[in-house]
Amino acid sequence: MRENFKLIFNNIYENKITYFLNSLILQLFILTFGMGILNYIFKFLLYVSNLENLTQKDILTILLNPISIFILVIYMLFLAFLIFFEYSFLTLMIYGRMKKSIYSIREIFKITIRSIKKLVGRDLLIFILYFVTLIPLTNLGFSLIVLKDLYIPRFITGELTKTNVGKIIYIVFMIVIFFINIRLFLTIPLNLLGNLGMAESIKKSWKISREKSLQIFPVILIFQVFLTLMSLGLYFLVLLIFTKIDPDGNSLFFQTLSYSILQIGLLFYEIISKLVIIATLVTVIVEKVNIDIDVNMLQNIERKKSKIFFPLIIVGMVVTVFFNALDIYTDVSDNKQLVIAHRGIVSQGVENSKEAIIAAAKAGVDYIEIDVILTKDNKFLVFHDFNLKRLAGLDKKVYNVVSRELIETKITQGEFESTISTLEEIVKIADEYNTKLLVELKPHGHEPLNYIDLVIDEFKRLNIDKNHITMSLDLKLMEEINKRNPEIKTGYVIPFQFGSFKNVDVDFFVIEDFSFSEYLLDSEKEVFVWTINDEKLMQKYLDSSVDGIITDYPEKIFDLKQERKTNNTYFDRIIRKLSI
Repeated sequence: MRENFKLIFNNIYENKITYFLNSLILQLFILTFGMGILNYIFKFLLYVSNLENLTQKDILTILLNPISIFILVIYMLFLAFLIFFEYSFLTLMIYGRMKKSIYSIREIFKITIRSIKKLVGRDLLIFILYFVTLIPLTNLGFSLIVLKDLYIPRFITGELTKTNVGKIIYIVFMIVIFFINIRLFLTIPLNLLGNLGMAESIKKSWKISREKSLQIFPVILIFQVFLTLMSLGLYFLVLLIFTKIDPDGNSLFFQTLSYSILQIGLLFYEIISKLVIIATLVTVIVEKVNIDIDVNMLQNIERKKSKIFFPLIIVGMVVTVFFNALDIYTDVSDNKQLVIAHRGIVSQGVENSKEAIIAAAKAGVDYIEIDVILTKDNKFLVFHDFNLKRLAGLDKKVYNVVSRELIETKITQGEFESTISTLEEIVKIADEYNTKLLVELKPHGHEPLNYIDLVIDEFKRLNIDKNHITMSLDLKLMEEINKRNPEIKTGYVIPFQFGSFKNVDVDFFVIEDFSFSEYLLDSEKEVFVWTINDEKLMQKYLDSSVDGIITDYPEKIFDLKQERKTNNTYFDRIIRKLSI
């Protein structure tokens, strides 16, 4: 292990600048050219499928259309190309330096195409399965460039971990996925360097990772700890230096300079951390596998390359500093985003209970989101689940139980106890505290044919149509309510979406964080995001132009808004940006 550690350290240290610059160019290439082509393929997929965007409801539409399936295969193959190209670039860059040689971009393309050609039939399915197992790791912070925005949506993990059983299932699942990925770490490097198919690469990776585990994982861990400590030290050193130079934090020039240096430092840390992993895997593979790379290596091109790199670096740095200055200068927090308490304040009562609603109203939130469901006797109660099991411990469907029995049912969550409330009770509380409600209608599929009439009549009776707003996952329901009673402000809840908003007859959209993109704010309708509980995400959306933030912890958002009012120097702004 000591020899491998020394070999890898020398390799990374001697070539750190070259590796960093090459990897930076790779990132720019994939994020612009690669992701751009993926985006066009996706738009074409929507076009041939006659869809405006892709939601969970549209997957079957694509799978039943032969042309859509063909385009989907093209999409997956190009995605595979980008993944293999990134690995090829990094792997051959490191392997070439180990052999005192350099591979050209043309040769890297050859290796990538060679691997892609093997992704036919069974190997393509194996690759897709392998690709899917990589996605959960982005929740843990490790990702390739093309996977960095793919992760398990937080509304899934959030709901799952609200129960002890769910927490155990999630933890066990992540441990299993992490273990599988550890054992399959060498799959793509083996495919590239050993000229193996996906199935054979997976088998060999599983075997080598067991035999050479002490030569792989301790080395990676030691390097990561070392890099993290060194990076933290340099990070705080830069902050200390510029704090001394500009104690008030109000110099745009110095704060832009410090922000740019820290950005480059964080990017350097991210790239070198990834290269340490690749270098460790390549070192082990060279020992265990016959390398099969039938391409030409280039010698002595560093001088020619540096003549191209140097001007590009200067231009890149100037452009980066300019846009950073613009970003910092124009970052004026207006704090206009509505704060919406998700099911009340759940840290002070059972979700959707009177206690949680009152706590949210006292906290001064703009809206309180509640879930409304219809009972067997056609009464509207405030409850999230279709089944009573999670909160009441009873295996009963809400639509099979009458309201009288439900409102007497004890519900518990953590240390809190309460009972199920009627919609009327919650509306009275909201009106008493002069707080607005965001009423989510949750049809369970067992409603009577006059369900919409029941909703509209109840909304009129309780003045919800004038004082509060409503939303639902059921788009047709919202559009029909909007058609029959335009006074009711309606919203469409979107848990999963790729692409722009559809042109639908609702007043606002409520989109989950996973599916949010800045271009969605170009819509003429209001846009709310849910459920934002992480402080980094709160900062992200407070920096954005979203109209509302739905959260379990509105107190945190109030604190962040206040902090932005009192601490808004250029220095404060860059610290917020670096923490996102």
